[in-house]
Amino acid sequence: MTGYTDWYRVGSDCVKYFENPVSFAAAEFSCRSKAPGAHLVSVHDAKANGDLLCIVLKLNPGNIRIWIGGFELFQSGRFIWTDGSSWNYQIWTPGEPNHVLSYKEDCVEMNWSRVVAGCTNATAGCPKRCLMYGFTNWYKVGSYCVRFFNQPLNFTDAEYSCRAKAPGAHLVSVHSKEDNNLLLNIVEKANPNNLRVWLGAFELFKSGKFLWLDGTFWDFQFWTRGEPNHMYTNIEECVEMNWKEIGRWNDIPCYYKKNYICAFKMLS
Repeated sequence: MTGYTDWYRVGSDCVKYFENPVSFAAAEFSCRSKAPGAHLVSVHDAKANGDLLCIVLKLNPGNIRIWIGGFELFQSGRFIWTDGSSWNYQIWTPGEPNHVLSYKEDCVEMNWSRVVAGCTNATAGCPKRCLMYGFTNWYKVGSYCVRFFNQPLNFTDAEYSCRAKAPGAHLVSVHSKEDNNLLLNIVEKANPNNLRVWLGAFELFKSGKFLWLDGTFWDFQFWTRGEPNHMYTNIEECVEMNWKEIGRWNDIPCYYKKNYICAFKMLS
């Protein structure tokens, strides 16, 4: 739209992030002054929620807590949007909202604790599409094309499933914080209600050392605090992401069934 090329498109709306901390009411009236018909943003599906998260991560990764346009209407226990649209989607942090029917917490923010572990220091922004022919429904992460599969399998079955998806594909390996955050963003957008996924890592024969299934070097790790907690045993030999602290890793029994991310190296 003419005059709004510095705004992003999310669904049928144009949106813009403002790094100007103000109260909920002041933020709403500030939005109304920015563009005709503008309000604090409303969210109506998981894709839009993921797109908004990507925008905030890209523009202010050090502080991702933001107002969205939801508020409880007069201690009714019911939430509405400031733009008057229907309340047809919600994705609360577990245990929230925890002060309905009171005046204690009437307004809605995004990113209070849900993505803290994995994304408060993110610099990755939004993942881009893989440009290789036949794989444009995969994402580009570093020099790899990756894809999330919403099909819970045990670790072994997930690895062999990946090998069948593309030449040279394996369960994904992770080699930087930036790549870790991009993978988190992909999962957040694809399945925000279940973020736990297999990574391609496993402990080698009770050695206390972890390897990647694709044979790449173990040059980065991002464990949940206190993990891995079963090294030198065969109790928890495989690695998942997003168990307790979002974005971080955990060792877990390999027979559990989880969604997974596959990856293959792009041809140069």
